[in-house]
Amino acid sequence: MIPHFEKMLYDNGSLLALYSDALGLGSDVLFADAVRETAGWMMREMQHPEGGYFAAQDADSEGVEGKFYVWRRDAVKRTLTEDEYLVVETLYGLDKPANFEGKWNLHRRDAWRSVVERLYLEEDQAATLLASAKAKLFAERAKRPPPGKDEKVLAAWNGLAIHGMAKAGTRLGEPSWIDSAARAADFIRTRMIEDGRLFATWKEGSAKYPGYLDDYANMLHGVLSLLSAQWLAEDGAQALSEAELLAIILRVGSDRGSAVELAQKLLAKGGLAGLEAATMDELCAYHGVGRAKAVQIKAALELGRRLQLEPVDSRPEIRSPADAAEFLAPRMAALPRETFQVVLLDGRHRVMDLSKIAEGRVNTVGASMADVFRDAVRRECPAVILAHNHPSGDPSPSDDDAKLTRTAAEAGKLLGVEVLDHLVIARGPTNPPKFVSLREHGIEW
Repeated sequence: MIPHFEKMLYDNGSLLALYSDALGLGSDVLFADAVRETAGWMMREMQHPEGGYFAAQDADSEGVEGKFYVWRRDAVKRTLTEDEYLVVETLYGLDKPANFEGKWNLHRRDAWRSVVERLYLEEDQAATLLASAKAKLFAERAKRPPPGKDEKVLAAWNGLAIHGMAKAGTRLGEPSWIDSAARAADFIRTRMIEDGRLFATWKEGSAKYPGYLDDYANMLHGVLSLLSAQWLAEDGAQALSEAELLAIILRVGSDRGSAVELAQKLLAKGGLAGLEAATMDELCAYHGVGRAKAVQIKAALELGRRLQLEPVDSRPEIRSPADAAEFLAPRMAALPRETFQVVLLDGRHRVMDLSKIAEGRVNTVGASMADVFRDAVRRECPAVILAHNHPSGDPSPSDDDAKLTRTAAEAGKLLGVEVLDHLVIARGPTNPPKFVSLREHGIEW
């Protein structure tokens, strides 16, 4: 109930990751709120203006432990409306004896649902009252002299915080948290690495003390989590090579190389098919692969195998331009800007993926052939369908559309990828979709 009021970066970074893992097992409002409040505090109170996270926030203010955080009952009453106070009083035990030196540390005394029922409130109404009460108490508390702060930036603790923020940002879809983690990583890279050596601590413009094992280990762990979050958020998994995807599963390499280098060695003998055929003992024979990593690899491959066994209906088969339009229209007809995409197809013309290539002004999309065929070549797709939308609502193809189609078809022949069609999807209703097939329009290639 009563904490040591000092707040440490390593505790909060680790808890962010732990709560995020718990949310992966199922939604939980209490955990989600804890993650949001912790991430907000780290960015608001603990981040250097240039990115690194500070080490700790003191327990004391004005020489008194906890003074910044605890409340007198009458001060809470003066700050809140009567209805807001009733919710806070019941939830945090202000109707019970003081719990810290004659004052109240606001600690939940009862389950939220029990509080709602006891006060005969609708849950939405109670949640609104609690949110407004918290905002008022936060603003009132901000008028107090704040606790001191240990403004050292420690590499090991920043690694834990970067890992927690990146994982939380991915779990709850908060790109600003991932950006915060990236700023911290950039701070370490630019201010705490000299001549290829990581330093353990930084303060007031000076990095000191060569890094220890925990500095390197925690920073590697944090940066890997950050890279995973950024890659998936910015480009999607389809933009990564097989070695990069496998490196995310492996997470760390060995004393002989990075996770990507280890992944490249694993893929060197037979690619993914070779990994699938390898036994556990054969995987463990690679330096840097223990049984835990071998199990992770096998589990990921098994998921891929099961995906291939899913019913054909779950992967649309494109037999005509109308089939392609039916697939594309819900995904493109409402886009506000012209966007060029490529439908990746397998040998039976079933949809494997939809790859975004470029975005631009209405009717003026530029796309290089390297971009058009990048994912198709990487995933060994035998055929593709080109597609772009016309936000104007008119699907009529332009001369540039025809030229791009012919150029792509010629490039595809050289790469062994057949361009089946090029569809223009018009903005508007999707049932039936409004579109033009360049092949049906008489454009030859």
